[in-house]
Amino acid sequence: MSVYVAPGERGRGVGRLLYGELLPLVRGLGYVSVFAGITLPNDASVGFHEAFGLTPVGVYRNVGFKHNKWRDVGWWQLTFTDPPDQPAEPRPWTPPDLT
Repeated sequence: MSVYVAPGERGRGVGRLLYGELLPLVRGLGYVSVFAGITLPNDASVGFHEAFGLTPVGVYRNVGFKHNKWRDVGWWQLTFTDPPDQPAEPRPWTPPDLT
């Protein structure tokens, strides 16, 4: 999962607002876990995800080339519930009518 916030909007709570809506929605659809990949180093993104309860689960080394340097990508996970023996398909999401 990810959300991208325009540089001029960062630090204003937009990401927190979006994740605050997204996480309960995804959980309610029946997903067991969510995952976030973060290009490292990125202390702000790591802190943001950990504030929502995601924990580090692994790192892919030297998998991306960004800003003229090879970068690692760290993976964070939030598990909503223990995996069931026989999982059901997640429920479909229907966008709300905004009219």
